[in-house]
Amino acid sequence: MEIRNLNTFLKVATLHNFTHAAKELGYSQSNVSAQIQQLEQEVGIREQRRDKALILNRLGSLYRDMGEPDRAQECFAQACRQYERQSSRAL
Repeated sequence: MEIRNLNTFLKVATLHNFTHAAKELGYSQSNVSAQIQQLEQEVGIREQRRDKALILNRLGSLYRDMGEPDRAQECFAQACRQYERQSSRAL
């Protein structure tokens, strides 16, 4: 899992917009979309898109809320553990 993809996700999740995130990160919008798709494939969970906006699922929201770019992998692992705990309680 690439830290760059995690940090890109945090930027898109914070701004709720692929184009604005791309501009702030200095990437093309297609590059940002590709990074998010790669991250979704690695995790096995898709976020929802509407036009150029990103609608977060529960895991995405957890990561956005605790994500810090300098601790991207650690924060993502914490979000995954919390997501799994919440999912197991729901059963």
